[in-house]
Amino acid sequence: SDETTAKELLHTKIEDATNIISYHIDDILKEQASTSKYYEVEVWKFIKDLYAEGVSPTAPLVRVNRQEESLVPEVSGTAVFKDTKLVGKLDPVETKYFSLIKDKLKGGLILVEPTYKNVKNMVAFKVLGSKTKLEAKYVNQKIVIKIKTNMDLNIAETGYKVNLIDDPGRSFLKTFAEQEVEDRILEVIKKVQKKYHSDIFGFAPIIE
Repeated sequence: SDETTAKELLHTKIEDATNIISYHIDDILKEQASTSKYYEVEVWKFIKDLYAEGVSPTAPLVRVNRQEESLVPEVSGTAVFKDTKLVGKLDPVETKYFSLIKDKLKGGLILVEPTYKNVKNMVAFKVLGSKTKLEAKYVNQKIVIKIKTNMDLNIAETGYKVNLIDDPGRSFLKTFAEQEVEDRILEVIKKVQKKYHSDIFGFAPIIE
């Protein structure tokens, strides 16, 4: 729960055939699986990670969405654990990049704001597919984790009026998007390691 107590989630109001909050949350989880707003975890996997050595579990965050007079549950973001305690959270954007590191990014949008031809504007990429591989190496007496990721994206929306499909526009966007993804991945890792002192990425098990 992203609220003070889980009780607040169960006292929200919904209008559907069952009027049962837990069923409604389960429906949301199924409907939003392809948006990557949360990181999907089955109970058995959560329990396994909870007691595994060198791995910290995560769970989807549920909060109350306050819309005028309505209070409805919303699944968005990721709860970060260390050992058996909840120590922090990732927002929906950070969750997308966490999912990318874990090779579980199913879809959604990647938003960037590049400056092209002296004009700064928004570009939304739709994630069509991704593949990530983690590799541990020993370099200069230090353990280094290499993250290799490939993403298949297309332009879903843009505020630019210039042609970004043909070169050099496409080449520029590709380079900018690659740097943006790299920066975001490093930001998420740094936040979890330095602020929460947790390994939700599963780095430890890949170190032989």
